[in-house]
This record gives sequence, C-alpha cells and structure tokens, in this order.
Amino acid sequence: MYNRAEPIIPLDMSSMIIQGLIMSYFYPYYAKDKSTIKTGLKFSLVMGLFLFSVTTLANAVKIEVTSLQQWCIIQLAFHLIQFTITGVFIGLIKTNSYTNT
Repeated sequence: MYNRAEPIIPLDMSSMIIQGLIMSYFYPYYAKDKSTIKTGLKFSLVMGLFLFSVTTLANAVKIEVTSLQQWCIIQLAFHLIQFTITGVFIGLIKTNSYTNT
C-alpha cells in the first residue's frame, strides 16, 4: 500500500516546490527586518527538522523497510542536503530583496 515500484518524480518535485514557496512566505516573519544567509540557513534547518519528523519519523511506523536505522540515516542526509541548499537560496533571495527596497 505504501511502497511504489516506480516513484512519481513530477509529484515529488512539486512537493519540494510547494515546501519552498511556503518557507519563502513565512521566512520574513522569522528574519524580522534583517536577512542573511545564516538566518536563511537556520530557518530552513528548523523547517527541515519539522518536515523530517513528519516524513521520516511519523512514516517509519507505516512503511516497511529492511533496515529502519539505515532508512532514517538516508532520510536525514536527504533532508540536510535539501534544506541546507534551500536555506542558502532563501537567505540570498531575501537578503537581496531587503537591500533593494
């Protein structure tokens, strides 16, 4: 029921775009009046931890995997990469938008 033979890549990419849009929307509330790459990174990693708890830990009880520890480590690595990159870009984009206004 939970395991697909072939992933639906466009749906997965859409979910990451939606996550990015939501994070970009809420970021100014976190950064207040000052935005830096460091602030963007901190915010993104907090959001990534939240999503990790939903997509990895909560799903761990539903998805049958051969090694739960290995699956969690792979998921953690994926989230760290995704949200580190996202945080840098959010910080860059918002830093430029604050300096241009």
